[in-house]
Amino acid sequence: MDLPTLLERAFRTTAEVAAAIEPAAWDGRSPCPRWSVRQVGSHMLGMVGLTTHVASGLTLDPAETQPERLAQLAYTDRLGADPAAAIRAVGDRSVAVFAEPGTLERLTEGKGGADTPGSVHALMCINEVLTHGWDLASGGGVAYEPDAEVVATAREFALELVGPEARALGMFGPAVEVGADADVLTAHLGHTGRRSPWPGIRAAA
Repeated sequence: MDLPTLLERAFRTTAEVAAAIEPAAWDGRSPCPRWSVRQVGSHMLGMVGLTTHVASGLTLDPAETQPERLAQLAYTDRLGADPAAAIRAVGDRSVAVFAEPGTLERLTEGKGGADTPGSVHALMCINEVLTHGWDLASGGGVAYEPDAEVVATAREFALELVGPEARALGMFGPAVEVGADADVLTAHLGHTGRRSPWPGIRAAA
C-alpha cells in the first residue's frame, strides 16, 4: 500500500477516536506525562504540519525543529471546539501534499545537512498519527483499532528512528519490555516508551 493511503488511514482512525472522546476527557491525563489529552492532539497536529511543510519543499527556520521548540507545540491549541474536524482537516492537507507527484522523491535538507526524501517525512507523519492516536484513545477512554498495515509500517520505521539519541533528547521515553508473544502494536508502543494498556487508562467506551 502506498504511503499517502497509509497516512490517510492513520488519520481516519485517529479522527474517529477524537470524535468519540467525551468533552471533559480532553483536559485529563494522557500517557505523555507532561501533556493533557488535548495537548497531545495539539502536539501531533503541530508536528505533522511542520513535517508536511518541509516535505512540500518550503523552507523552515532551523530553530523551529529544535527539541525544545517542538515540545512547545503542545501548548498552542490546534484542536478547537471540534477536535475530530481539526484532525481531519490537517490530515486532508497532509495526505494531499504527499500524494502530489514528486513529493515522496523530493530531497530536503535534514539534520546535519543530510538530504531527507519525502518518503521519510511521510513515514514520520504515519508514526506520529498512529502513536499519538493511541495516546488520545488511552487518555480519552476510547477503544483503538488501527489498520494493521499502518501499525506494521510505523513499527518498522520506529525501529530505525527511535534510538539512544532520540531518547536522550527526551523525544521518547525508555523502551518498555514486552513479551515475546506481544502483538505488533504493543511491541511498537513498547519501543516508543509506552506501556499497553496504559496503567492510567480510563474505561474504554
